[in-house]
Amino acid sequence: MKKKPSLIVLILTSFSVFFLTLVPLYAELSGKVVKIGVYAPYTGLAAQYGISTKIALDIAYDDIQKKIGGIPLELIFFDTGSKADQAVSIMKKFISMNDLLMVIGPCLSGEAEASFPIANKAGLPTLSPNAAVDGLTERNRPWTFRLREGTYEEAEDGVRQFRENFPNLRTCATISDIKDRYNKKNGVELSPELLAKVGVKILKETTFQSGDIDYSAQVTQIKPLNPDFVLISAFAQDAANIAKQLRKQGMNQPIYGVSAGILEPSYLKLAGQAANNTFYLSNWGVGRQEKPETQRLIKEWEKRFPSKGAEPASWHFWWYDALMLARKVIEEEGVTNLPGEIDKDRLKIRKGLENLKDYQGTTYNITITKNGEILIPKDRRMVIIRDGKYHWIMGPNNYVPMKF
Repeated sequence: MKKKPSLIVLILTSFSVFFLTLVPLYAELSGKVVKIGVYAPYTGLAAQYGISTKIALDIAYDDIQKKIGGIPLELIFFDTGSKADQAVSIMKKFISMNDLLMVIGPCLSGEAEASFPIANKAGLPTLSPNAAVDGLTERNRPWTFRLREGTYEEAEDGVRQFRENFPNLRTCATISDIKDRYNKKNGVELSPELLAKVGVKILKETTFQSGDIDYSAQVTQIKPLNPDFVLISAFAQDAANIAKQLRKQGMNQPIYGVSAGILEPSYLKLAGQAANNTFYLSNWGVGRQEKPETQRLIKEWEKRFPSKGAEPASWHFWWYDALMLARKVIEEEGVTNLPGEIDKDRLKIRKGLENLKDYQGTTYNITITKNGEILIPKDRRMVIIRDGKYHWIMGPNNYVPMKF
């Protein structure tokens, strides 16, 4: 006859099962500190990007109580100065740190183009929240990742929605920054070609270099042509000054922003009334901002931003998502953080990012593709600035105020 287990054995077995369910996934993580590198432009022409995105990263740092797996987290910040060669030097510093688990950044496409090959060759997992130029991660497999798709897909979606919402805009003039890689890609290489495919005639293409202070020559060239709209691809400060010059010379046509610079809250602040009738594609899903958690993040970002009254763009919070994803893969992939285990730990982080599926981020759900970027979001919508405020474009002449 089979002997029944004693009551003590049953209790001990039940306790063991209960105890195991309480053991955190990061039980193997050890050490006095977990180190992650961060690099972005905190000075230079693109400083507004680095400063505003760092706020979102800082919020994430506070939300996780400055710890990963119960161990203090040290974020090691470096300033690229908005320069690609400086990004290269920083990446080499990161690689020399034999206890650095991964890197978050950079911000600019030019910085990523220059530094990603170095990270990939060294086997250092690097996650850029918003570097945009096509093929950045695809060319640097398998160690580089980003939280957005390539520029072409985004530009194509933007032009499609432009044509749906503005069927009567048929002629265009462009003003693009040719010094910055991302702005040149959008304003010179992609948008004119895509607009031509949907029946827009490009009357004149003009350019400048980021940091210029006088845009009167470009506006003087396009004004006699009387285009239906003006396309701008530029950093926020440049874009704002161009908008003011357009209005100064009596050009009140709509402005189509095809650069993240237009999304930057400082664009509206700097341009003032000149920003009215500027439209662009937003990564905020309609209704996304109304979610309680998103509302909390927006309000916290606004509280920390140096200028009062500014509102965050969706891509600021990709930096929030980046740190949350870093914590997720480090805790869940069995990273040890032990001396001598750095190569194995970095490989675990890489595998965790490669296999990421349907993670609920702040602006959309994130799934990493085989090319190291995300699946294309399906809920983007165009936004227009009217009377100094942001509105969703829900169809021709149908504008709904955005709620922050």
